Amino acid sequence: MEEAMNMCEVQHFAYFKVYLKDVTGAAMIKAMKEKNWNKIAELYNGPDYAINKYHTKMKNEYEKL
Repeated sequence: MEEAMNMCEVQHFAYFKVYLKDVTGAAMIKAMKEKNWNKIAELYNGPDYAINKYHTKMKNEYEKL
């Protein structure tokens, strides 16, 4: 089970790297450097990101690091 979970994380990260190379990537990198959680969530999850509080969840997880 752990192997399957790790594989999923690896695949997710691989996708994210491709995403960052896209046109949106420059805006995402800028938002990440600025720790602009709303913009990060909007770019990654779409305009309805706030409904699921993705911006808050990302900020909370970052602060745990």
